[in-house]
Amino acid sequence: MIPFGAKQFKMPEQEEHRRRYFAWFYGAINFGALLSMFISPQIRGHKCLGVENCYTWAFGVPAILMVLSCSKELAYSKSSLH
Repeated sequence: MIPFGAKQFKMPEQEEHRRRYFAWFYGAINFGALLSMFISPQIRGHKCLGVENCYTWAFGVPAILMVLSCSKELAYSKSSLH
């Protein structure tokens, strides 16, 4: 994901924009990791598909979100390249 974001800035004119992008990017990654530490165990704890622990959804939800995120980034990176 990082290379897609870095490509959208024209250097050296947009150095400050690139710096802010990476600050927000790393903040969002760390916030997502922190959030997943609390949400994934909650999802796993519910019954699903006839079993006590729902590992399918506990790993499936982050996987689906990552695919959506990559798709969005690829779609927008093509339109924002200089």
